[in-house]
Amino acid sequence: MATRVGLVFQDPELGFVARSARDEVAATDHAIRSRLRGDDHMPPDPDSVLARFGLGHLAAIDPFRLSQGEQRRLSLAALVLRPPAILLLDEPTFGLDRRGTESVMRLLDELKATGQAQLLATHDPRLLPNCDRVVAMDGGRVIFDGSPDEFLAAPPYAPMDPWRAGVAAVVGRALAPVGAAR
Repeated sequence: MATRVGLVFQDPELGFVARSARDEVAATDHAIRSRLRGDDHMPPDPDSVLARFGLGHLAAIDPFRLSQGEQRRLSLAALVLRPPAILLLDEPTFGLDRRGTESVMRLLDELKATGQAQLLATHDPRLLPNCDRVVAMDGGRVIFDGSPDEFLAAPPYAPMDPWRAGVAAVVGRALAPVGAAR
């Protein structure tokens, strides 16, 4: 399952298992490789992955001492050595400023370009232009299923009331509309 689906928590520290950023990346890769049989692929070393995510200078730091934005980037970096086919992200930009949001979205765009499907659960309308599809829910009910342009043109709830309805946005491979036969 870990080779197919990856999860980035709203609170990234809930997924950390190591005591340094370097060991976090290595531990995730080791855990996934141990589940694979006959895989000869040698991934890049954790330090090069951390550098790619702007975390190289923090390799020896305990993940719990990183800022919220650094923790989010570390969660993504830990999945890059063995990118899953599907990435689930819970509020990937929660608590981030504009610069932090742009950084996370650039990283997600890089992963999306490899063909990875991404499902974002978010209340952040800034992410919608990066999405292929939007499914909005209210009280466990689907109240909208369509393109980001359609959603932004006629949101199913007041634009100033973004917390009333959660927005789940799918980025990457197209998925069938809710309720459609598969």
